[in-house]
Amino acid sequence: MHHTHNNALDLSSAMSKPVQVLQLYPEKELVFKGPFTKVVTTTLQLTNPTDKTVCFKVKTTAPKQYYVRPNSGIILSKKTVSISIMLQPLFHDNPVELRHKFMVQSAFMPDSGCNLETIWKSVPDGGFMDSKLRAVLMPANEEEVEDFSSDYQHSSSSGGIEAEYRGLLDHSKKLQSQLDTIRIENQALRRQLEVLKTDSSENLIRSNNPQEDSMNMVAVIVVAVIAILLFLYFCRSIL
Repeated sequence: MHHTHNNALDLSSAMSKPVQVLQLYPEKELVFKGPFTKVVTTTLQLTNPTDKTVCFKVKTTAPKQYYVRPNSGIILSKKTVSISIMLQPLFHDNPVELRHKFMVQSAFMPDSGCNLETIWKSVPDGGFMDSKLRAVLMPANEEEVEDFSSDYQHSSSSGGIEAEYRGLLDHSKKLQSQLDTIRIENQALRRQLEVLKTDSSENLIRSNNPQEDSMNMVAVIVVAVIAILLFLYFCRSIL
């Protein structure tokens, strides 16, 4: 009886979870083709088909093994963002047996606009839209392994290259964060501009109302006719 109650709770939770609005390509699998003695990169595309701005972030079960850039940001309406996912060199007897997974979480940007960190903290548990993908590691043939073995030995002898690479990635992350902030501020300015345009249009419509103009013209004509009649009556009285 207790087990049935838990199943009902799980079903209710699944039904209440919001559906992912982002379109992912690929949808289910991220393919990495070896050899894995060097950095292997694949691309994930996120498309926002809605009329609202969507925030996103990408998570993985192996954060030390993958560099994801950008790993968070915003996607404007009807736009697509390309995510570069870089698998670091592997030292594993059989890399294809690894079970690495990824998750794309998303949420709608509030109309007022705010910092990305604030948005993630404000969304309650279970309020995110998410999609899951698995990493598929395809082994290379023996010729490819031989071609890259000498390059890998040369690069592994110099730790400075990896440090420089990580520094560039960190700098790229900071630039992406600044770009996201600029985009949010730009959206807020656009909304303010639209409000000003709407107010200006309403004032212009009121000032150029043709019905009011025609009524004013009729009033002028009536006053003029009355003035002429009074003038003629006055002239006849004198005569």
